[in-house]
Amino acid sequence: MFDFEGKILDFFESSFRSIFDSIFIFLSDIVFSHDKMPNFFIDLYGVFLVIGSAVMLVLVSFKVVQAMIQNAASGGSNQIALSDIVVRTLLASAMIPIMPFILLFIVGKVVYPLGEYMFKSMGESSAKGVVDVLRASELGEFLGSQIMLIIVLGIITIGVTVFTVKMCIYHADLILLQVLSVWAAISIIADDNNYASVWWREVLSQVTTIVVQVAIMAGMVQLLSNDITWWSFMLIIGFSVLLIRGPSVTRHMWYATGSGKAAIGQAGKIATRISMLRGVTR
Repeated sequence: MFDFEGKILDFFESSFRSIFDSIFIFLSDIVFSHDKMPNFFIDLYGVFLVIGSAVMLVLVSFKVVQAMIQNAASGGSNQIALSDIVVRTLLASAMIPIMPFILLFIVGKVVYPLGEYMFKSMGESSAKGVVDVLRASELGEFLGSQIMLIIVLGIITIGVTVFTVKMCIYHADLILLQVLSVWAAISIIADDNNYASVWWREVLSQVTTIVVQVAIMAGMVQLLSNDITWWSFMLIIGFSVLLIRGPSVTRHMWYATGSGKAAIGQAGKIATRISMLRGVTR
């Protein structure tokens, strides 16, 4: 008699194994192989740089004229306001090349090497090895039913697949941060529309999320490569869910508390206060 249910279960198991093997190869050989920014975005960055320089010139000219008019109307010296404008302009000009350089340094010299180090053994992993470890572990009786094994493999596969998609999204986000760094640097000149702190928080958030997600993925692969106990099994399921929804700590670290914004914006405030003090003492 034709075993219809068994054929369906075999199909799902072989499908999960195929997806697992492909993801292992992708993560170990491709995901941390950094390449230069696509030509379109390089050209777009150049266009933003030209337009941004013109916008910065207009903003600086407007703020200088505004400061001179306000000081002339009040009968006071315009040295304090002008020194503040000079400091902001120099800081914005310096941040235009510095911000993308720091981003590329963090990603190329910290995040990617760390990811390669944590994933160095992933290429040796395989779906067959994962299934064999699951069946030979303390959970063998629990996973003796093929449908239970498929459910567990399905949860793990979904988590690993979502992680792979997220890595692609993180790479795209980092390129956009690099391209938009021009406008973030120029916004330092503005009084109420300074988005530099937002840019820095986003960089720190992306980098932290990548490192944490990679650590979770590498830890889960390590657990799947050794003898699995009930404790490690619970961790595997938990890590799979965290790969899907993301750790809550990375969502709140730089945005909910406001500590990241305060720390990042402190340097600009100190520079402004120093320039104002110099103007007062002269």
